[in-house]
Amino acid sequence: MDGVIVDRSTDEQALSGIYRYLDSLPESTLSRLYALPSSSLAVFRLLPSTAQHLIVNALWQEHDIPQQDLHTYTKRGEGRRQLDTAIAALQRLHIVQLIAGEPTGNTVFALSHIFRKSLRKALTGAGKDSSFGWFARSSRDENALSIPQLDEYATDQWDSLLHCLVGSERSQQPSKAVIDLLVAAGLLSSGDRDTRRITSLGFQFLLEDVNSQLWSLLLHYLKLSEDAGTDLKEVIALVFQIGNQELGRVYSSETLNPLQLHILKTFGGLGLVYVYKSGDYSPTRLAVTLTSGAPPLLKAGTAEEEQGFLILETNYRVYAYTQNPLQIAVLNLFVALKSRFPGLVVGMITRESIKAGLANGIKSDQIIAFLTAHAHPQMRKQEPLLPPTVVDQIKLWEREKNRVKTEPCFLYDDFRSQADYDLVCDYAKQIGAVLWLGEPGSRRFATTEDGHVQVRGFIQRRMAVTS
Repeated sequence: MDGVIVDRSTDEQALSGIYRYLDSLPESTLSRLYALPSSSLAVFRLLPSTAQHLIVNALWQEHDIPQQDLHTYTKRGEGRRQLDTAIAALQRLHIVQLIAGEPTGNTVFALSHIFRKSLRKALTGAGKDSSFGWFARSSRDENALSIPQLDEYATDQWDSLLHCLVGSERSQQPSKAVIDLLVAAGLLSSGDRDTRRITSLGFQFLLEDVNSQLWSLLLHYLKLSEDAGTDLKEVIALVFQIGNQELGRVYSSETLNPLQLHILKTFGGLGLVYVYKSGDYSPTRLAVTLTSGAPPLLKAGTAEEEQGFLILETNYRVYAYTQNPLQIAVLNLFVALKSRFPGLVVGMITRESIKAGLANGIKSDQIIAFLTAHAHPQMRKQEPLLPPTVVDQIKLWEREKNRVKTEPCFLYDDFRSQADYDLVCDYAKQIGAVLWLGEPGSRRFATTEDGHVQVRGFIQRRMAVTS
């Protein structure tokens, strides 16, 4: 493994998501987690390549590595910065320590004994370990789903979750536990089926890839479990366990404790596992790709959709070359759909359609990002990608919404003469009570709630004098 390290991961990737969450856990919890071979392997697979390289070099050595020797793994400059970043990340995760070695006192790179022992077991298969799960007895395997059936199940479960987010009419709804998770994660507003609405965070969620979406939900689930006083080690260990299991196999639930059995049902609602009547389960492709770079779903979309399916014209007309109900439902959040044909949906971006999207918490930048991400290859030949007039107008409509705010007020109109109007309006202006003025000649203005009491008193006094 000796050689020059080339790490394509950014610092942000190394410390984002699950890394930040693990970094926030106390050392005692991490030590209990690392004691499980399946968890140590999962964490290793999640690490950026520089950190993996360091661990593998230290894993089979019986002595610690002098820190100065680590510098031979990289070139100067960017490689050295990546090395330092990787070491710092491993230290925060309590996988390694930099300590003063004996007898020279030079700093050495020391791999955690618990992590070393556990990862060795995971890689060699040494000893009997249940952290990877046990295959179910063959007598209970008769109705096991095939890999294509598991893919279809996972896709259906995940699609139902996404359709719930965008509010499309679909008979299959996610489980209550999944809906509660979406609400708790801030992706969906609370309420019943008719009143729930996607939030700004929810729309941003739709722009992410499936693997990022999964980890986002799992991290929120971990946060909820922590708030409920649940042993986090049990929850994280189960996530890593199913992430290391084999697609298409049935695993026994007999090794799981009651808490993990309950968690398994929630994971079933997310499409991570299929739970049989016997209690045994099969991990889906969504689960087994959690800690790998492989695509999590087979039916992510047609080749045309993956390349881009949206054409936006300067006249605000939108052409969507798709039959995907989910993509159409997302478009319906901010596009006024006019016509639908096999493989083609035509719509218009209007002030009203954008206002409807903004009312759901969607931001103009998110709408523009969606249009950019799914732009048709034909549009990518032009510069700029999206018509500037349309982009600017979408932003202006958002500013219009942000510029207008609602306040309670009292409207004054039906003045007998212009003189009466001028007298009362001037008084309202003097005390700073005017909230809105009508068009010249309309003899209408509105006051604040507090100012209304004073203006009404002024009118009553004037009427008493003139009567």
